[in-house]
Amino acid sequence: MKSVLIWENKKPITFIKMWLSISECEQLARINHREVSPLKYWKLSENDKMAVEKYNAMSIKKESMVNNCGDWFCINYNDKSAGRLAFIKRLNKELEKVI
Repeated sequence: MKSVLIWENKKPITFIKMWLSISECEQLARINHREVSPLKYWKLSENDKMAVEKYNAMSIKKESMVNNCGDWFCINYNDKSAGRLAFIKRLNKELEKVI
């Protein structure tokens, strides 16, 4: 992970890293909804089911990345509307720092 930070620091751009976080329960609910929704079934993939099965392991990896790989902002995305608003607010705040 240190190699990522070294690489990022050599670039003449600012990285704003966001993690859109949802709970295991919410992820499963969204996948179940996709399975029966005529408008969303096409979004369902084997990766979705695998992600639920490996939620805990992926959460540990995420925490490691967020804590060791520069400045990450975790956005609670269980509620999509609130998550989008939080994302935009954070993005605006970070952009104001670099503009």
